Amino acid sequence: MTDRISIPWGPRMPYGPTEDWPARVDGYLEDGLTEAEVES
Repeated sequence: MTDRISIPWGPRMPYGPTEDWPARVDGYLEDGLTEAEVES
């Protein structure tokens, strides 16, 4: 568990100032449901 008093934003990420961060992907589908079955 992270100590939010001494480290309020959590541990540092392993990415330098000139490195790209991985793309954030938000997707939560019911079990057995595919993206093709969802209306956008």
